[in-house]
Amino acid sequence: MTSKKGQRNSYTEEFKREAVALVTEQGYTIMDATRSLGISNNLIGRWKRELEDIETGESFQKIKKQN
Repeated sequence: MTSKKGQRNSYTEEFKREAVALVTEQGYTIMDATRSLGISNNLIGRWKRELEDIETGESFQKIKKQN
């Protein structure tokens, strides 16, 4: 995570995946995970949806190639 005063934070792909994993694999609530990481409540939910979209798109492309 990097930040300069007055700018948005920038999070690595790895950080996002690990944050989502706290909720999906380790049983944290979104609220607990965001508090622990010091990030906004809506970020993990957004990152989770984005990762699901990526995985669904990849799965769709694999199916499309097989047919």
